[in-house]
Amino acid sequence: MKHILPIILMLTMNLTGSEMPNAADQQAFRLRQKKLMEHYAATDSDRANFFQIAARLKMGQEIELCRIDFMARLEEPSGDMFYNLPM
Repeated sequence: MKHILPIILMLTMNLTGSEMPNAADQQAFRLRQKKLMEHYAATDSDRANFFQIAARLKMGQEIELCRIDFMARLEEPSGDMFYNLPM
């Protein structure tokens, strides 16, 4: 029984694919990452949610508006655990 754990570990190490992704995989990942960021950065309402704010900040878009939206979001707590932290 004590030899089962090392065998399981060896099998999972081989199954995880320790190889580095090739250039095509990395390029596909970066393209998907960019599309997702663009999707979340798009504002379809007058007030952005936290995902939209974070995406716009990451992409460097509308920094001042992000600050205003973020502070407006913090004015109305919604039960999120981070509202317990003093600002």
